[in-house]
Amino acid sequence: MNNREIRRVYLAFEFERDAQRRTTFIKQSESQCRFLLEDLSLPSAVHDLHWQREAQYRIRQSHVVIIFLGEDTHTSQGVLDELSLAGQAGCPTIQLMPQGKHYGVISDQIPVLPYRWNRLNEMLRNPRAFVQNS
Repeated sequence: MNNREIRRVYLAFEFERDAQRRTTFIKQSESQCRFLLEDLSLPSAVHDLHWQREAQYRIRQSHVVIIFLGEDTHTSQGVLDELSLAGQAGCPTIQLMPQGKHYGVISDQIPVLPYRWNRLNEMLRNPRAFVQNS
């Protein structure tokens, strides 16, 4: 039985190019994360009113929104909408930079973390305090 604390995470990413990152992240979390991650991100990129309502609901249920930075993330309307919804919900948000990459960030107001599990575990301990102190 796994007795790790649960952290509900909403993963935002450019769906066409970076969907594999979500899969890899969740798989790695099984052995690297001190917490049991519950992925609340949406399973499709259909960007309509239903998508927006479902994203809003899931973001409100999340402990943190993690934006996977990629080559096209800054132009993804879905990610920009998710960021807006996170702001409206008051949900802590971080940007995750892949190791060895230097993609543009979505916002200078949101902390950028390197993709390192020691830093992610630190953030996941208390996402709200981590974001406020960054």
